[in-house]
Amino acid sequence: MRFFDDHPGAHGTTNPSPSITQQSQTQTRPAESVERPHKPQLADQFAQALEHHAKALGFERVGWIAIETLESERERLNQWLAAGHHAGMEWMTRHLEHRLSPEKLFPAAQSVVCVAINYYPGEAEASAPPAALKIARYAMGRDYHKLIRGRLRQLLRLLQEAFPELALTGRALADSAPLLERALAERAGLGWRGKHGLLITPNRGSWVFLGELLLSYPVPEPKNPLVAAPVPDYCGRCTRCIDACPTQAILPERSVDARRCIAYWTIESDAETLPEHITSNQENWIFGCDICQEVCPWNTKLAQPTQEPLWQTLETHTTPPDYWLTLDETGFEQRFGRTPLRRTGLTRLKRNVSAATRTYTALKRK
Repeated sequence: MRFFDDHPGAHGTTNPSPSITQQSQTQTRPAESVERPHKPQLADQFAQALEHHAKALGFERVGWIAIETLESERERLNQWLAAGHHAGMEWMTRHLEHRLSPEKLFPAAQSVVCVAINYYPGEAEASAPPAALKIARYAMGRDYHKLIRGRLRQLLRLLQEAFPELALTGRALADSAPLLERALAERAGLGWRGKHGLLITPNRGSWVFLGELLLSYPVPEPKNPLVAAPVPDYCGRCTRCIDACPTQAILPERSVDARRCIAYWTIESDAETLPEHITSNQENWIFGCDICQEVCPWNTKLAQPTQEPLWQTLETHTTPPDYWLTLDETGFEQRFGRTPLRRTGLTRLKRNVSAATRTYTALKRK
């Protein structure tokens, strides 16, 4: 669950300045000012090559927009922060202008390429026993940050090789910098923001990772207006995600109050114990929560297992509580060191497991 386009992979570690060489930045050529040709034929060829290579690399949806400041998001973000809906995620209050202005992350940028890739691991956990501990599906495989950034860098290299005359430069991002990626993805036509705050795509629902490639070339808008236009909001009057949330964490303005969110408390919070309003509704979630996504009709109708073997299930639903509670740091690193679970760490996972186990045992006795 993301709360307001937050980016946990970067908090406290990523310097938003593009002058710092980081693994989230790809600038294989100097970003000096270059007069770049923008002939119609060349522009069309570039757009076609961009879409072709992106889909060949496994990105199921790809779109792009010109660099712009997201002024329409400013008030929403400020109100969300002022209300305290970010809970303990203080990093959300920093680098606000970078979140609203992608060019601050890469000054040479003239376009933002947005991509989406399916991570749905399938329903191996469907036959799990009632007491099974649950992990959000996005965390059931290899950590996505490096994988997506690596493919975006590969996309950049392919475009540089195909169009050397453009002296193309870029920066690859995947939930790894202060950027309102869902707002950008909406504008690029990848999908619409659901009432649970997540981006819903017309072909895979919300079971997708997002990534961005900031490019120094002004990619032209698609000529087909149906492709260029943002995807309409197809949520309609449906409120299943809102109704299903056991802690009433989903807000009317399509965002989440992290203070009431199971995902926040089981992933981000460093509190020694979980609050009662979470443990009484935890439903055995020990890392994240997928309840709002599980009930979404777009997910139940469109979900297809990912073709990416690195994101296929860890089958943690078969792991008993005692395994987690007796696991040491060496064993944790060996099994989960390359997954999103590493972010939360073993100590906090044991806290979550203990809380879930106590709650389940108490309910079973009633």
